[in-house]
Amino acid sequence: MYIGTKNILAGTRTGDIYELLRPRESELKAKNTTYENMVINRLSCNNNEIPKSVGFSHKMDHLYALTQKGLFCVWSIKTLQLQYSHNFQRNTVSMIVFKNKPWILLVFETEVIISYYTN
Repeated sequence: MYIGTKNILAGTRTGDIYELLRPRESELKAKNTTYENMVINRLSCNNNEIPKSVGFSHKMDHLYALTQKGLFCVWSIKTLQLQYSHNFQRNTVSMIVFKNKPWILLVFETEVIISYYTN
């Protein structure tokens, strides 16, 4: 996921989120370039929750995450700070984020919830 024109957010299965800085054209052509300083760890999760679904808000200013056990979190894209979290304590099937409206559809094994998120 591109953030602006220079940065990329990448997530891992363990829940870590990294910011990847795009190298300049001259750095891409150089043979001895190291890219270690272009990867910044922005968030590390160690709560043993397994991410099931991730989505971006319709304005691309929030990141939504839902785990297998029903932990729902909202993160600010600009600061990568946790804005909101709620543990539904249900087995998750899916999460659908509407692209034209601030709605989120949370699908659990026995229940479907439509949520509306604003700042």
